[in-house]
Amino acid sequence: MPREEFLERTYISIENVRSNPEAATTLKQEGWTTQDTIQGLNLYQTAYGALADQKEKNSQKLASTDELRTAERELRQLYQQHLTLARIAVPYDRGIYQSLELSGTREVKRSAWLEQVRRFYDNINKIEVQLAPFGVTPEVIAQAQAMIEAVVAARAKQFTAKGAAQQARTQREEAYEELDAWMKKFVRAARYAFAETPQQLEAFGIIVK
Repeated sequence: MPREEFLERTYISIENVRSNPEAATTLKQEGWTTQDTIQGLNLYQTAYGALADQKEKNSQKLASTDELRTAERELRQLYQQHLTLARIAVPYDRGIYQSLELSGTREVKRSAWLEQVRRFYDNINKIEVQLAPFGVTPEVIAQAQAMIEAVVAARAKQFTAKGAAQQARTQREEAYEELDAWMKKFVRAARYAFAETPQQLEAFGIIVK
């Protein structure tokens, strides 16, 4: 059963007991107390809030992922442009090529790639004169370095959001388990209390078999 439907049925059960004195009295005769109903209401509110919180945390996780992808895409475009210019404008020098990693393929893993980009811009001052005619000014380099930090910050934000979403999911599951246990207890009590008039169970959202 979808969680929203389960919550709705649980709420119907609780509210119909609370608003129906006769039903409450019948249940009470079988040992179901007002405190049992209040407990169910509290568990329902906790589960409802946990579901809403989990959805919000998941939304934040998705937003943080989109933010990271955007920051990374913009950095990749600028880095590739500067890398291409460096390979064109700078005569081969083993030391220069090694420090800026101008040769070879680019790293695939995100963390390794980001370190490769960082090393490039940490050493780009060594070829600043050759790149200047192409518009790669100190201001542009500073912008690229700021973009690196933006990617780092976006990654940290995503990790935090993922952790929060996972925690919210765990709390949601715990709240649902407690509410489900309460609901099973209520259904047993209701079926017993209304054994002679099972049609009344429909009012509590309980399907009569």
